[in-house]
Amino acid sequence: MKTVLRTKIALVLLPILLALSAATARATVPPSASFLSRPTIIPIEIIKSGHIAIRAMINGRGPYRFIFDTGAPTLLISERVGKEARILPVDFQRPFFTPLGNLGNFQVKSILLGRSNQRYLTADIWNHPTVEELSKMFGRFEGLIGFPFFAHYQVTIDYKAKTMTLVPCVYQPDDTAKKMTDKLTQPGVARVYLPSQSLGIQVSKIATDDAAGVVISAVLPGGPAEDAGLKSGDRLLTLDGRWTDSIEDCYAALTAVESDRDVPAVVLHDGKQTTVQVKVRPGI
Repeated sequence: MKTVLRTKIALVLLPILLALSAATARATVPPSASFLSRPTIIPIEIIKSGHIAIRAMINGRGPYRFIFDTGAPTLLISERVGKEARILPVDFQRPFFTPLGNLGNFQVKSILLGRSNQRYLTADIWNHPTVEELSKMFGRFEGLIGFPFFAHYQVTIDYKAKTMTLVPCVYQPDDTAKKMTDKLTQPGVARVYLPSQSLGIQVSKIATDDAAGVVISAVLPGGPAEDAGLKSGDRLLTLDGRWTDSIEDCYAALTAVESDRDVPAVVLHDGKQTTVQVKVRPGI
């Protein structure tokens, strides 16, 4: 009798256990490949300089306006957003010395574009001079979102519709910010590192400046510009025969120059126009 009763109980419980097991399996099963590959379509803004602007949520705050650049090896986020989105520690103290204003590398818990989300990426908290200049001309930008985020996706841009489509891929990029920091801070012989096709200068131009060229606001020690005798306060008029009337023009001119090549730079120094030869070095 007891055996029959146990059998009946087992037969009653078995469908319940199977149903619970199926429900648990459905709850824990990972998203299907089709879900993971679903594209995200986000609006973009094309500004007059040719740059693309996007809006992103940072650690659940925002949205904030950023420059899109898949070629940038790192993520740049402004100090303001670093504080608002709690990327910077609550007790963070600004260092006495900050190279070019860079506060250092910090971990970002979440960067969300549409429904495309990447977690725990490393970003530089930095009011970058170029981003600040673009903000003066085209409205506030809070930094730049580059390779560490977009390398996780196949990116398609529709310039007519002004949209960007992101499709997840399996590629896992290295932490480029950390690799660059490690490379720059490794012990050994001091050396100068420059971006590809760089003169080793910072340039600026305010909105009311209608004069030709851009102002050289800083000359990096040991760089090509210093070797050529360029000084802070000089005005760069042309590079290798190309106009440099804006920051965007400077980028365009540098893009066309090959590394390790001497090119003429026309500058205005103490009110006198002169031509110097600058040897553009390869960067990192």
